Amino acid sequence: MNKLLKGLSAKQRLAVEKIGFGGILYMDITTVPTMLGLWLVNNYNYHSNTLNVGTHTIKITPELIRDVLGIPMGDVEVTNVERPSNSYAIIRQWRKHVNFFSKLPLVGGIVNFITESNDCGMMFLQSFLVVFITIMGEVKKSSTCNMAWLPSLTGNVSIHQMNWCAYLLDCLNKTKRKWSGTERYNGPLVLLAVFTLSNIV
Repeated sequence: MNKLLKGLSAKQRLAVEKIGFGGILYMDITTVPTMLGLWLVNNYNYHSNTLNVGTHTIKITPELIRDVLGIPMGDVEVTNVERPSNSYAIIRQWRKHVNFFSKLPLVGGIVNFITESNDCGMMFLQSFLVVFITIMGEVKKSSTCNMAWLPSLTGNVSIHQMNWCAYLLDCLNKTKRKWSGTERYNGPLVLLAVFTLSNIV
């Protein structure tokens, strides 16, 4: 995420601010150490939405995510489709735009595409959100991008009207619930780290 944020042009940063995601432009977390990541996941309870940081517990709510990250918490639900394939026009068009039409898009490839382009329109915003949701929500197998939410973007709804905070919390709970404790965790480690570093009581 840090590479993406530092690589945005002034016009791209302005476009991100206009959709209500300006708060994350100043986030500066390059990586989450393996041991810290494991500790964070083990100490998150998805039944109660609480993160035990030793001296206290943090109740993670959509409101807290909004306050800490500074992203929209609108009234429109963000949902996933079961199979995010090219049968969905928005996914097909986006993959064609970023030159990943015939293969699964990797996070690093999309970051490079964004930072090497001057685009600051809707396709840029879709690409930015794909990277954001993948890193801050749920990464797919082999570090491929999370496109399952893209069909939630419709012409009748603005990005800032959508509840991105509740969606991230859903990603956190789903990935923790499915995590066996032995394989690589594919959930929002960066999100958990941000809460820990924010010294929330």
